[in-house]
Amino acid sequence: MNKAEFIKALDIELARFDASEKKEILAYYNELIDEKIERGYSEAQAVASIGKIKDVSAGIKADLVNIRLTKRSSLSKISNSFWMLILVLFASPILLPVGIAFLAIFFSVSVTLLSLVLGFGLGAVVTAVAAIPIVIKAYANLGIGGAILVSGVILVVIAAFALLALVIFRVTIDLLKAIVTGLVKIIKKKSK
Repeated sequence: MNKAEFIKALDIELARFDASEKKEILAYYNELIDEKIERGYSEAQAVASIGKIKDVSAGIKADLVNIRLTKRSSLSKISNSFWMLILVLFASPILLPVGIAFLAIFFSVSVTLLSLVLGFGLGAVVTAVAAIPIVIKAYANLGIGGAILVSGVILVVIAAFALLALVIFRVTIDLLKAIVTGLVKIIKKKSK
């Protein structure tokens, strides 16, 4: 395979990439091949020394997922990176068992932690709704001072529920990010 064929094949493999990212990657491999030719490799040797197109593109995709995860940390970005990893995993039969295990871990952690977030969030809402008759009864029985005291206690409970929901949500995002980053490392090791 010559340089032009390699670059064209790589361009096809990276079809779903952002145009600017793809341009940078293709320029890098163009330059890499040119440097190898300057060191005395033939064009075919320079291209062969880089590796198979599938392996090169799998490595690039894994690197890109890792870069995107370090730049951004929102749940939607993790989701996009997750689907990119799934494509990489199922493109290589060697990585298929790793992909299946990764899917199981990713979904079980996601469902468990997000259900905790939902539970604590709903706990805060239910506490707020249930507090209305309690505060009214406290006002009737204890006067304004008792109602303010009961309201304060209820607000502390609601705040605790809401804070727990937020903390667990943040931990969920960080944990999912760590799982995806760990998988990227495994993909890199297996694809070499």
